[in-house]
Amino acid sequence: DLMMKQLLGEDYRASDDWSKMLFERQYGYLPAEKVNRLTSLLDDYQDIQKSVFDMTRGAMTAEARAKLELIKQERRADLATLLTPEELEAFDMHTSATANRLRYQLEAFQPTEEEYQTLYRLADSAGPVGQTRIGIGPFSVGSSPPQPEHTELQKRIETALGPERAAAYQLKTNPEYLQLHRVAEQFDLPDTAVTAAYQTAQSIRQRAQAVLKNPTLPAATKADQLIAITNEAEAQLQAQLGAQVYETYQARSGQWLKNYQNQAETIRQTGK
Repeated sequence: DLMMKQLLGEDYRASDDWSKMLFERQYGYLPAEKVNRLTSLLDDYQDIQKSVFDMTRGAMTAEARAKLELIKQERRADLATLLTPEELEAFDMHTSATANRLRYQLEAFQPTEEEYQTLYRLADSAGPVGQTRIGIGPFSVGSSPPQPEHTELQKRIETALGPERAAAYQLKTNPEYLQLHRVAEQFDLPDTAVTAAYQTAQSIRQRAQAVLKNPTLPAATKADQLIAITNEAEAQLQAQLGAQVYETYQARSGQWLKNYQNQAETIRQTGK
């Protein structure tokens, strides 16, 4: 418990499965003695980096960048001396910038340790595309289509995870699903409510886009239909999430509904 408190601060008593898994991922591959040496090394380099930043006073110079790059190289060399190659890979897998993005993007999916390692290695091997987009499933209705490199990465992920888990991955890494998940988590809503609300949002978006793209509809009819669709969406989402959760969702992530309402008003005013 003392070691966990030193490592995790006030969160060291977290007992849910996800928190335990995160701790095991970050340090479970090391003996306690190495954990202490590793955290001491990291603290030392953090202090050195801070001293460089303090000297710049907010104005990063070429000299400061060179110093930071040298510090980065020396830190890496010390890590390679302290850790075995396998331990160093595990360290990267759970502390790198890619790993931090993965933890954020895979929060709702909650992969097993084996799945996490698979996803990390796929991201790492894919370069910049994998490092930034590994945890993003199908894009929301109306968003820009994915690039070919991203599509290929998604295919490799689906093959690696298998049909059932790939389906869960596709759903639970969608940015819109994640937004709903994070709001609902505050109020202890079950995944079933999040999934239902997500499906409602996707359906409403599809219907609204169909109205907007229909060249045969008169402007007044188009505006009326958009307002009717958004009113229906609000009623359904409130029923699925509850009034309080829906209000929070609308404040944080529900701007898309307001956007459709604004479009309806613009169409009504301009006649097109």
